[in-house]
Amino acid sequence: MMLLATSASLPAKSYELPPNLADHPCLANVLLKEAVPVGLPTERGLFPGPGGAFYIPADIQISNLTPASLKQSSTEQTLTALPAGEPDRWGHISAWIVTSSAKTSSNEAASLLQDNLIAEGGAIAAPRDSNPACSAHLLEAEELPRTKRQGLWGQRQIYATMTPNRIAEAVGTYAIAEGRIVSLGKTASTRYLNFGRHWKTDFTATLSASSEALFQLMLEGSGVSLDDLAERTVRLRGVIEIHDGPLMRLTHPGQLAVIGDQKDKN
Repeated sequence: MMLLATSASLPAKSYELPPNLADHPCLANVLLKEAVPVGLPTERGLFPGPGGAFYIPADIQISNLTPASLKQSSTEQTLTALPAGEPDRWGHISAWIVTSSAKTSSNEAASLLQDNLIAEGGAIAAPRDSNPACSAHLLEAEELPRTKRQGLWGQRQIYATMTPNRIAEAVGTYAIAEGRIVSLGKTASTRYLNFGRHWKTDFTATLSASSEALFQLMLEGSGVSLDDLAERTVRLRGVIEIHDGPLMRLTHPGQLAVIGDQKDKN
């Protein structure tokens, strides 16, 4: 039988952000009136809430559906979901999950589940709903566990964009790829980041023309623009599709990171 966290008995309308999370970049624009108590996750990684609703942690991909940070007695933690985006096609609501100790009246032990999972190598950042400061925060939090090859990073593969056949094997999964952009393309509706000269077989990333301004704003921090990405080495993350060669659609600026500040001259 599924154990519910003690937050299930708390009225949502009384919720206030714990003081130590008040300035957290991922919680800057949440609507506290929409906060709801949730229970411990199901085997599918869904957090049950009031009225039969289910919540999924925003902006991360979880490798272990029963992570160590959640293997606690229901009397030891309180879980609260703060909606972050629109429900997915299955009706699951993207949310920031705040976890805190139920054994103390202090909020000092409160933390964001997404931070905990990334720090222990139990999840990777997957920007979807976050503001730029939040996605930057989550991506930065990845650096240490990735460097230490902790948790999922011990086996997680970062694909080389020059190996489209290997990337194609990851179709339908959320993947990370690194490599040099060979050329850029553009139509009225779409930007193309080409990682090879043969679009029928090579890896390609796209973003919609309507989202160009958001990507331009993000890239300003790296001192480049969209038009200046050719020959730059980048790290991308997203779901792999097959359209001729392997394809990744970029819908959030946090999915694209410029690695280094110089063009690759090789």
